[in-house]
Amino acid sequence: MNSHLLTLQPACFWKHFAKLLEIPHETGHEQALAEYVIQVAKQNSLSAIKDELHNVIVYKPGNPNRSTVILQSHLDMVCEKTPNSQHDFQADPIATQINGDWLETNGTTLGADNGFGVALMLALLEEQNQNWGSLELLFTTQEETTMAGAKAVDPTWLSGNYLINLDGARLNRITIGSAGAQDVDLLLPIQRTQPPQQAWQLEIKGLQGGHSGVDIHRPRANAIKLITEILLPVCEKINLVDLAGGNAHNAIPNQATAIFGWVEANSANQAKLQSLIDQTLKTWQKREPNLVIELNQTSDARPALSIESQNNLLSLLSELPHGVLTQHPKLPKTVMTSNNLA
Repeated sequence: MNSHLLTLQPACFWKHFAKLLEIPHETGHEQALAEYVIQVAKQNSLSAIKDELHNVIVYKPGNPNRSTVILQSHLDMVCEKTPNSQHDFQADPIATQINGDWLETNGTTLGADNGFGVALMLALLEEQNQNWGSLELLFTTQEETTMAGAKAVDPTWLSGNYLINLDGARLNRITIGSAGAQDVDLLLPIQRTQPPQQAWQLEIKGLQGGHSGVDIHRPRANAIKLITEILLPVCEKINLVDLAGGNAHNAIPNQATAIFGWVEANSANQAKLQSLIDQTLKTWQKREPNLVIELNQTSDARPALSIESQNNLLSLLSELPHGVLTQHPKLPKTVMTSNNLA
């Protein structure tokens, strides 16, 4: 499927990255990729250990007169796809094509985070005539969600003097420091009443999205925020049935849908909603050129939220912050804290 990658240099790196694309490795489902790492280690007569969370460490002996270095990458990937994609991240390989200097996919994330780090470390396992010190190559799991893999690593596995994490976001740069993150899950009790006579679906799609750490400072829209901004001014005119958006906690939501019915399906209410849609498209047309907002009738027999539950939900989503909260006081254009509503 990705045989075109085998023509690229360095060949050893691209050989392994092509193999990674064939092995599904969604967060929490890294076992098959961990087994591939073990296989490569055995083929090169190297000692390896795997734990219950499928963390793997491979030991590559080197020059005893030089320092031992720990290299780290993570086996899981962010699994995002366009609304029309039928890709199954737990079963399907990722197909790619080369477009100029870019490696692209068809409607899914590539998995270069952190597949490039993994492939580089696998290539190092096959390097023969090095004169560097010993390497401890650590492959961890569940990095994209809870860091559970890294937290569970047995400290006795490691003896290196230095650790280099190969999960950077920029080429030709070394990052000294670390970012922290915290997940907050909100549970809002709701009550439901009766199904609307006719259900409508409001859908937002085509946004750029991006990584909540790497891209949070960019002028990109959050689909959950946009759909809330459209619905809140007409909240007294609708009966909300459902609102959903985003696919991962660390991905800026690029799509969202809302199901609702009209309290009164008159032309004035419909015109007000259409005006809000048009205004949103106009506001974001330059920064989000592929933004699409569609409003269509749909068949959905679920009961609507109560007025109180609906108002509480839309108010909460409106008030929750998204984007950059503070900048670093001394480093220009450096985000200090941010929030991703996803």
